[in-house]
Amino acid sequence: MDYSTLLNRLKNASQNGETFTIFINTISDQEDDQVMRTAKNLQSELFIRLRVCEKQKDGVLLSGMIEQL
Repeated sequence: MDYSTLLNRLKNASQNGETFTIFINTISDQEDDQVMRTAKNLQSELFIRLRVCEKQKDGVLLSGMIEQL
């Protein structure tokens, strides 16, 4: 999953345009790792602030805030 796709999914999951909690279904550990890596890269680029970024049984749980640019 690329930066813009993930950021758009986070924005769509956001109730108020700031905070988000989303579970992204994945089909493999490799896809889990890719989603987590992309989320952490978005955080390092200051687009989001993660509170939760964890691998679960069938996907990845992400929770945090979208930074206002």
